[in-house]
Amino acid sequence: MIQEEQRRDIGKTWDLFYRDGAALELRIPKGPRGKILSGYFTDREAFVKGVLTWNGKVPGLYATINPAADSLLARAQNRINPDARETTSDADITRRRWIPIDIDACRPAGISSTAEEHGAALAVAAQIREWLSSSYGIQAVHADSGNGGHLLISVGLLNDDGARNLVEGFLRAIAARFDTPGAHVDVKCGNAARIWKIYGTLSRRP
Repeated sequence: MIQEEQRRDIGKTWDLFYRDGAALELRIPKGPRGKILSGYFTDREAFVKGVLTWNGKVPGLYATINPAADSLLARAQNRINPDARETTSDADITRRRWIPIDIDACRPAGISSTAEEHGAALAVAAQIREWLSSSYGIQAVHADSGNGGHLLISVGLLNDDGARNLVEGFLRAIAARFDTPGAHVDVKCGNAARIWKIYGTLSRRP
């Protein structure tokens, strides 16, 4: 039953980020013996299978949120390379489909949030979502990151300097308005090749 729920949520992550037949990278930054695992997927079932194979065995599993160039499929198409030397760079992204907002609890690095800290971050995410909706009619995807809250705003932007400046400025403005002593907006997650937690997967400390 638990694995079926995980399979469902992993599939939803795929449906959220996979667009227009472009490659989607599955990345495990901290694999066995410190290696990076990476693969480029255009097949939903292969992606879900790859995620489930490693779920719970590594600190975290992530995927790119914006479409990557099809040429990257040559690195590892619909499979995971257990010793990847290269991963998606900002220049490999063809366009921006999402603006990610990561709201995390204020805590020392490497320490999981407590239930209270987690709740505080989720509350800030809910406030931002409500403000975006009521003030600008922006409907953001709202999710639980495990340690805090995630928001994703659907956009249609080129991957250029103008878009980068727009996204980075937007994140700084959101942080200035909504940061609290207990939770903060990550202003450094606006790069085009940003990887994002695959929902339905387990996170653990190495």
